Amino acid sequence: MKNLQSVLAMHELTIVEKLTSGNVCQEVYRVKQGDATLVLKIATDDLARKELEDNLDGYRKIRRLGLPEFIPRINYTFLNLEYSYILMEDLGPDFIARSRSEINPIRLYRELIGDLTKIYRTTRHKCDRSMESIAQAVALAHDQYQKYLDFMDTGNLNPLFEKLAQDVLRLTPRYATFSSWDFTPENVYLTKSGTRYVDPHTEVIGMPIIDLACFAGTARDAHNLPDSAWGYTLLKSFALIEVANLMQITAAEAEKIFRIGRILQCIMSSIVRVNTDEQHATQLFHQASYHLARCME
Repeated sequence: MKNLQSVLAMHELTIVEKLTSGNVCQEVYRVKQGDATLVLKIATDDLARKELEDNLDGYRKIRRLGLPEFIPRINYTFLNLEYSYILMEDLGPDFIARSRSEINPIRLYRELIGDLTKIYRTTRHKCDRSMESIAQAVALAHDQYQKYLDFMDTGNLNPLFEKLAQDVLRLTPRYATFSSWDFTPENVYLTKSGTRYVDPHTEVIGMPIIDLACFAGTARDAHNLPDSAWGYTLLKSFALIEVANLMQITAAEAEKIFRIGRILQCIMSSIVRVNTDEQHATQLFHQASYHLARCME
């Protein structure tokens, strides 16, 4: 609280409201600076500072991809061992809030797909990063399962994860684009100037079909957003047809990669609900198990 008050005084800020934030960096505020409305993200422990530093690294890399308009405008940053913070533009309500207040929520999915089509075409290039991101998604899902969810599993998914890790090595995507597996509804904003992404990790290049699976699954199965079943269908179709063609992979490869994205999303969504909604967490875990089994067919 002392650090927060110091930052508020230094920049002549007043708090409007505390915003819903991620599971790591819990201190995110909408603030006023004179007539301007901004967002302050402050980190006071090691994990939160690491997340904030990763955000800044991700922003730099997204700019280097030629997408400065895809991220929020940063007004001020401060990093040290005691606390760190970012002061940035306020983008308004995120995709979740927009979906819940929109008369025609499906319009948001179409708008998102239109913007992502341009972004993927702009950033597509030949490199090995696409293959690496697929393997990393499998490894991350397996790691998180072992750490947090293996108590739910009566059949032991470790052999399936190990087989999938070997199986994906046969995939040979030649192209990569902008990609971040945490590109999810709570981190995405549809503004008058286009789509904005606020919470990148340090890796922002890879296989975008994983992102689309994570976004679609989070919207429908984690948050049950209005019209999210239809939105899921639109995003999956976009991933398996347009994006697969752009990445020059087969329909079967695209389907497997989409399922890998769903495995990762279901595992992560289950973990954050284990202590607050065990029934929902269990449902999501069973979905992860289902997609993992289907990947092996």
